[in-house]
Order: sequence, then structure tokens, then C-alpha cells
Amino acid sequence: MQFYETQMGHQFFNQQLPALTSALQRIAGTLERPVAALRLPVDVPPNYLKDLFYGNLEPDQQLNSTAIRQDTKEVIALQDQLRERLSAEDWALVEALQQRLQYRSTKETEKAFQTGFCTATQMLAAGLSLTADEPENGGQET
Repeated sequence: MQFYETQMGHQFFNQQLPALTSALQRIAGTLERPVAALRLPVDVPPNYLKDLFYGNLEPDQQLNSTAIRQDTKEVIALQDQLRERLSAEDWALVEALQQRLQYRSTKETEKAFQTGFCTATQMLAAGLSLTADEPENGGQET
């Protein structure tokens, strides 16, 4: 008696083999579909691109800034103490120094943002493209 003639053979060829074939077809279909290059977080606001285009995108507003508010209170308290101790002329010099430091800090932050943005863009481009010496099939022989 051959395997296909037995009860187990009938079960294998009539139930298990078709199910296995179907599963393999689904896997092959999934592998053939193009995959998204990147996945966005679910919580992207509906007007995100519009706000970005018109310059209204301010992602820092969504951050919890209780620590920043506390730091601001402490800075103001120190400024008040310093203002009481210094003459008007010395206080003007301190304010000029603060403005210069803030201006310099803003320039550094802008440059850091520019550098980070350029690096992130280059990383995305490198990840989404093939290098010149890399074969399109990923090095696998066909």
C-alpha cells in the first residue's frame, strides 16, 4: 500500500498540502509587494505638511516644558538679585553681555539644526538608494 492510499495520506494530500500551498502563496505574495521605505508615526496631525509649508509648524509647543519654566523662574530670580546689587551702568553691561550670549547661542543652534538636518537627509538618501558598487539583487545570484 502506498502512502497516498492510507488514511494519513488522504489527510495529507487533501487537507495539509493545500493549506501549506496556500500559506506559501500568501508568503510569496507578501514578499513580492513593495515595502514602504519608512513608516510614519500614527499621531501625525492632519495639517502637518500645510503647517510646515506655511511656516506654522512648531513641534516644540507639544513638548512638556515644566522644566524650562522652572529654569526661567530661577534665571529671573538671579537677575533680580543681580540688578539690586549692581549700578545702572554695570547692569547695562550685564544686559549687553546677555544679549550677545543669546545671539551667539542662537547662531550655534541654527548651525546645529542645519548640520543635523543635512545629516539626516543624507542618511535617508543613503538608506533609500543603492551604492554604485552594490548589485541591484543584493549580491544574490539568480
